[in-house]
Amino acid sequence: MGPDADPNGTPATFSWRPILLTFGVVAAVTMRSLAGGWSDLGWIVGATLALMAVLWWWIRAHSLARHRALREQHPNDDVAEVVGAGDLRATLAASDLLEPGGLRWWHNVTLSAVVTDEGLTLWRGGRRPLLVADVPWARVTEVGVDSASLSSAGPRPVAGVMVRAQWVLHLAPQRRRGSLLAGGQRATELLVLLLRMHLDAARAASGDAVTWTRAPGTGAESLALQDGERPLPHDAVTEGLRAFAAELHDELADMAEVEADDDEDLEAVVLHPQQPLALATGWINDAEGLTVLAGDGAFLTVPRDLGGLQTVRTLVRAVLDGQVDVGRAPGISRYRIHLPDGSVLETTARTTAAALLAWIWRPRLQWAPAARYGATEDASRG
Repeated sequence: MGPDADPNGTPATFSWRPILLTFGVVAAVTMRSLAGGWSDLGWIVGATLALMAVLWWWIRAHSLARHRALREQHPNDDVAEVVGAGDLRATLAASDLLEPGGLRWWHNVTLSAVVTDEGLTLWRGGRRPLLVADVPWARVTEVGVDSASLSSAGPRPVAGVMVRAQWVLHLAPQRRRGSLLAGGQRATELLVLLLRMHLDAARAASGDAVTWTRAPGTGAESLALQDGERPLPHDAVTEGLRAFAAELHDELADMAEVEADDDEDLEAVVLHPQQPLALATGWINDAEGLTVLAGDGAFLTVPRDLGGLQTVRTLVRAVLDGQVDVGRAPGISRYRIHLPDGSVLETTARTTAAALLAWIWRPRLQWAPAARYGATEDASRG
């Protein structure tokens, strides 16, 4: 893999601005605290910055050590450093690809991806890499540029690996090896190209047809699959969700704003409640699957079939009825959705900082029940 095709090859740049800004902030806070007689505050600020620096150095050192070890173990294969989306662990578990103990909730989501003609493997750890997941190409339906949330900052370009036409693994390339930041559009396209080359080689070896092309009007490195964006199927699932949306529009006329978005590739519905203690909810329907929204950026992916349609209805109804316990801490929102059959589904949304600190920081969540749509403020507090 040459430097021009390296997904982690974003050129390094240096700027004095963040250094001077950080120094200025620390100096101002320290001087103000000393002037006000708060000598301990200066020590707290300094200790916090020192801890953050040690944490950054530890993650970087482990990432670089893991990359070197994997390069030695796989000298003829491609190794790229990636950042997993917030739903990566849940998606791996749902698709039966997660190795036992491979990725706990407190583990860092910066991983190494080893790409061969047999499949894709994800690794964590340092000098002794630990296998997180083994994804053979035989189980992969498609690979292409997708969009996913790595933090509360919103969606960004990622490489999407569709497994069994039901689940999508979202991986973003690191800007550089050892970096904690994700690369941009070009780096993502290079990662997709790398994955696609090995997938095509596996399909060619098995006798399957390989068809892909350059995206019209883009540069040589910007690639797109011919069937990268499949039109939304007009089937029973789509019709069922449209009927459900119309049902909710009439039912929640005075309780929520129903926001709908549709085009050739997907249909999305988001419900914004009038009751401030209720949770937003909704769904996304596209050719790849069904995704349910719960609260602030937490998502649940379900298969795109009639069973998935019923699951969407059940989950949305549970949120509407306030059958959700919400646990919050700085940077973390965890939702436990209670279903009519007595089972509980849990999903979590984290900011990037909270995800990076998860291996050493386990904050105590403050739990409270969500309000149902249409509940009065006094009733919701009671």
